[in-house]
Formats: sequence, structure tokens, C-alpha cells
Amino acid sequence: MTGSVIESTSRTSGGRSAGDQNAEVLFHRYGAEVARYAERLGSADPDGVANQAIFDAVRRLPQDVVCQEKIARSYIYRAAHGHTVDELRRRKPVIPVDPAKIETPIVEGETNLDVSILLDEALSELTQSRSR
Repeated sequence: MTGSVIESTSRTSGGRSAGDQNAEVLFHRYGAEVARYAERLGSADPDGVANQAIFDAVRRLPQDVVCQEKIARSYIYRAAHGHTVDELRRRKPVIPVDPAKIETPIVEGETNLDVSILLDEALSELTQSRSR
């Protein structure tokens, strides 16, 4: 079924804009599959990614291009990929830290702070010996 994505919107305008109609048709056609794609990529909000990708297609592509199935589908998937990658970049990794380990001595009688001081001293000695 290549050709026109927007085959029935002209008959059922109901006072809505062409952009609203296009978005509705694109969402019904691609929304679920694009959401599954975003979920497979690791999105925490795959439905939101699909909605944003379809919104971008309707907003940024010319009307005659939105009506071409291959171009619209390709654009939506590229947009969904971009939104998912952006989301993944914004995520900060959460590394659980056990508070008991922070205060646990590494060597009996030494704390993490003591070891840090010793490492700084060793590093400065190494730097000095290399500069000679």
C-alpha cells in the first residue's frame, strides 16, 4: 500500500486542520510500531517518543511530503531514533552506594581519606621524579 498515507482525511475534515488530520492518520498508522521501536532502543517513554516523532513529521515536512508513505515513515523513524538517543544521553547512570562502604577502612586503621592523601603524595612524587 505505497502512495498516499492521507487517503481519507479530505472526506472527513470535521472542521479540523490538515495538520491535525495528518497527525491522527500517522499516529494510527505508525504510533504503536514506532513506540515498540523506541522501547527496543531503551526509551523510558516510548509512547512519548512516538508522539513527538509524529508531531515533528507533521510540523516539519511539507504537506505533499507527509502524504507520501515511504518518506513520512522514514522521517518518523529517524525522528524517533533521535529522540530516544537524546533521552538516553540525558539519563545519568545511577550507581548505588552503600554508606557503610564509604566509612569502612581499606586497611585497618586507614579510612578512604587517608588512602586518598597517600595516593596524592605518591602521585606528586611520581610527577617530580619524571620531571627530573
